[in-house]
Amino acid sequence: MDDTKFSKNLATEPLQLYGSHKIAAIRFDRPPKKVATPMALRAPETILGLPLDHRIDIWTFGCLVYEFLTVNALFPVPNCSAVPQSRVDNDHLLQMHDTLGRLPELLCKKTDVGPSETSKSEIYIGPSLDELLEKWKPKQMDEEELAKLTTVLRRMLQCEPNLRPSTAELLEDDWFRCTDGSSMVSSE
Repeated sequence: MDDTKFSKNLATEPLQLYGSHKIAAIRFDRPPKKVATPMALRAPETILGLPLDHRIDIWTFGCLVYEFLTVNALFPVPNCSAVPQSRVDNDHLLQMHDTLGRLPELLCKKTDVGPSETSKSEIYIGPSLDELLEKWKPKQMDEEELAKLTTVLRRMLQCEPNLRPSTAELLEDDWFRCTDGSSMVSSE
């Protein structure tokens, strides 16, 4: 592979890979009906085919923060065309259930997606978000920072979109504040 071409592509492809370039031009009052998001970063409403809005970006950002810090996908989804999409979706939702806690009934009532009778014996029983963070946190992260990280990730990874914080609220979170306590956002 030509190193020059590879380096040039690295600078231009990341936004395209995550579909963000499509969302950036969409107004809040006209959300997309469908988005291009990598399987492992899909928000519950994306999997369930529910209406989408800007809050899917908060979910995706939460998954990415986890992945950047731990070098592991929070919800690893196999990329195998031999597995039916409904099974992949069910398994993804089960991972969310095990990692984040019970899925809200409101989400469950809006869809018929759920574990099939045949897959109930294979239900994913995985570690919680707290257990995953404790296991995979960066070595230099102390307990205080880990607690702040866990809190902000739980806020971003709310299965019910209405409960996720806005970007402005996130920037005021303790984990995003500077070490001197000042905000990352300028008041000017």
